Amino acid sequence: STPNGCYMDTDGNGVIDNFDYLAMKLNWGRTANNPLKSRDDFNPETFDMSQNYPNPFNPATSIRFSVPERSQVTLVVTDMLGRTVATLVQGKIETGVHSANFDASVLSSGIYVATVSMTGLESGLGFSKTIKMTLSK
Repeated sequence: STPNGCYMDTDGNGVIDNFDYLAMKLNWGRTANNPLKSRDDFNPETFDMSQNYPNPFNPATSIRFSVPERSQVTLVVTDMLGRTVATLVQGKIETGVHSANFDASVLSSGIYVATVSMTGLESGLGFSKTIKMTLSK
């Protein structure tokens, strides 16, 4: 604890600086009962999409998403020029957590973008999210 607040010299250099703040924030993120600890724990009551796993990947990866109600869902993968290379999901999806697999064995190495668009059929609520994925062959 210091006069400026509750900060600690986490790297032991005798100075409390931004590196100490970052170290404390990262360590706090690893502690138990931290709501920010894991983005993989989906709440089926919200729209969400996770980062693909594994990332980077070769040649396949998985993308998880959740829908709180029966929804119209579109999940597409595009290259960096905006060309659609795969449509992973298109249609009505039931409530819950789902997974879509992306097989890029016929594609070249590079960055690809996955975009999900969801619209609840009962509420009309919409959700959209985009992630970057790295194919490394």
